[in-house]
Amino acid sequence: MNRKSFDNHYFYKISQLIYWALLHNLSFTLINLPLFLSISLVPFSFKNIFLYTLTSLTFFPSLFLLLHSVNTFDRLQLLPTPKEYLTTLFQSIKKALPFSFITNLLFFVVYTSINYTIKTEQLKFFPPIYLLLFFFVFGISLTYLYFSIRNPFQPTIVLLKTAFYFSIQKIYLTFINTILISCFLVLLFIKPILSFFLLPSIVAIILFKNSTLFMTSGNRP
Repeated sequence: MNRKSFDNHYFYKISQLIYWALLHNLSFTLINLPLFLSISLVPFSFKNIFLYTLTSLTFFPSLFLLLHSVNTFDRLQLLPTPKEYLTTLFQSIKKALPFSFITNLLFFVVYTSINYTIKTEQLKFFPPIYLLLFFFVFGISLTYLYFSIRNPFQPTIVLLKTAFYFSIQKIYLTFINTILISCFLVLLFIKPILSFFLLPSIVAIILFKNSTLFMTSGNRP
């Protein structure tokens, strides 16, 4: 391969990666349009926490779609066809939406519980426990998304057991992934335009690469 061909090939890969990122950042924004609108149009206030919780139900399905696309692009260097994209979207709703309900409900319960217990002297030690519980469930949900993409034909119960096992075995990775996505969610509120249209693909790539470390030792599921 001559230098010119090499440069063209390298330029093609970079162009394809940029196109992939822009495409999926846009799709992430469209799937999370209710959340994007609520963040952009409604002034931030803890009084609106229920609105934010409700409109973020699409977050896990959109994250599943991103991770699935990262996995496909990483293995095959291919962009999904419209049919493949829609098929994956329906899979994301089936596999990830229940976890959105669970984590969002748990977050709302934790938030309201902390609001109540922090005002009660005898119960002030409960908020850290609530937060740890939420972060742990959130981390297991993220691990579940990864293994459901890598093992699409495994039953849900098997994937849950696998996610729980690896989340405990490598709890530092669970913690890192949870902090990563939590920071991303915070940035969505601080800089919505920048975060929605620029960061999703970057965050998904980092999350996917981190999650592959779950399988670097021990038995694979």
